[in-house]
Amino acid sequence: MSWVGEATGLWGVLSKGWDWWRGRRDPARRAAQRLIRAFEAHGVARQQIIRLVPAAIAQAKPGLGMADCSSPEQLKPKLTPALLDWAAGYLNLRRDWLDGREDVPPHLVVDHYKHPSRYGPWLQARKAEAADVQRYLSVWKAYGTPVGPGADGPLCLVYEETIAGLDGMERSRYWLLADGWTMGHAPVWKTWRPWCMWRSRRVCWWWARS
Repeated sequence: MSWVGEATGLWGVLSKGWDWWRGRRDPARRAAQRLIRAFEAHGVARQQIIRLVPAAIAQAKPGLGMADCSSPEQLKPKLTPALLDWAAGYLNLRRDWLDGREDVPPHLVVDHYKHPSRYGPWLQARKAEAADVQRYLSVWKAYGTPVGPGADGPLCLVYEETIAGLDGMERSRYWLLADGWTMGHAPVWKTWRPWCMWRSRRVCWWWARS
């Protein structure tokens, strides 16, 4: 590796460390940084965020413009509860995570491990609230782990809704439906395998993730 590559890698590490340190010292900056990075993770460039913000929020004091979303430092003084509420709802993120809390996950968790029958009404409610979307139920497992009775290993269930975004692009929102499940636990296998396989013709994808 050339010295240029080594210097670039070192600079990247130092930059991330510096951002982390500033976030620890300044929760408001951390909230601004999370908002920007959350939109970028969903395929929305920071200069495009203003196109999605409702006019009533963008025009309310202290006002929000395109340049304000260019960096956490610029966005920090323009943060308002209304802006964070809207961003959390638009991307389906936990509001307290956007606030900068470090002990919570970013996405909402709908975990009915002991009461799987409750997922049916929940999915029906999602269908009623968002009728014109593409829906996918992804079942993620460790790469190379067999699927079937007697199998063991971590299992993750993710519900996804995909709708039209900016400039013809698609936008997805996610819900985590399983938190710390394992395939080796009998209730998990007996309940979810037939449920997911029956729906695989409609809304369910099987994924293997390492």
